[in-house]
Amino acid sequence: MLALPFNTIQKKMARLGEQDKIKKQAQAREMYTRDFSITFISEVVGVKPETIRTWAKVGEWEDLKRANAITPSHIQNMILQCAEEIKEGRTPKISPDQLAKLASAYEKLSDKRKHLGYMIDAFSELRNHLLRKAQEASQKTDKQKMLSLAQEMSPLTDEIINLRFKEITNS
Repeated sequence: MLALPFNTIQKKMARLGEQDKIKKQAQAREMYTRDFSITFISEVVGVKPETIRTWAKVGEWEDLKRANAITPSHIQNMILQCAEEIKEGRTPKISPDQLAKLASAYEKLSDKRKHLGYMIDAFSELRNHLLRKAQEASQKTDKQKMLSLAQEMSPLTDEIINLRFKEITNS
């Protein structure tokens, strides 16, 4: 058997460690933008809470959290809420001008993009549901089961989303 030099082994291990770190950061960022507590994220990802806070600050995750808050379904819900307020004789929180802009932005989205947005919403909601069930679980085995399901599901849903996104951008 051919032995690898020690520095080659160290480099390979460092790359694996870096890949693991990138994977953990991505998982932590996803949970952070979905408003999970730093303590819970730390527990799930397996790093110290201080590390999560550092990643969040350096990566400007608060900005990502705000950007992720508006999806096609959110726009649609805002429009429907405003229409309901007008129907009930209340003053809407959104001005008619803002509502028109929202409706215009929503209409400009292609049906495929809207569908993709709804798909992302549904997958995110399922993932969040599993993570919240894990967070609320009193039994360690139940917690592990929910976390495992969420972790196994994530790459599959990401694969579907990426395929649909490629279909949209290539058409």
